[in-house]
Amino acid sequence: MFNRIIIKGHIAADIEFYPANGEKKALARFRVINNESSKPESRKFAANCTAFGQRAEHISKFYAKGSAIIVEGSIYDTSWEKKDGGTGYGTEVIVSDTDFADSKKPEAPDAAPAPAPEKASAGKKR
Repeated sequence: MFNRIIIKGHIAADIEFYPANGEKKALARFRVINNESSKPESRKFAANCTAFGQRAEHISKFYAKGSAIIVEGSIYDTSWEKKDGGTGYGTEVIVSDTDFADSKKPEAPDAAPAPAPEKASAGKKR
């Protein structure tokens, strides 16, 4: 059975990060929102994502709310006991890899701007 999903979107809220503690691995939970188009009435897809270990530490260090991200992982159904005693059900992505989805590279804060190219003269030299 093949269980793999790749999602490109933005992190919807602050990342919940729990550092490694004794035998427990680090854990990061976050939600990725993906819009099908730029139209406001377009459908949105939201995925609850969980990462463990070094991947969780990487996500908490380099990503934040609003960051563009590409997430690769496996889909799992989850269940939990709700406060009212009932059972809640959901689906989450267990993250195996991430990548930055921003199209522009960040500039170094102390980098000087590149000089403007010289304009060629319009007239011919004789």
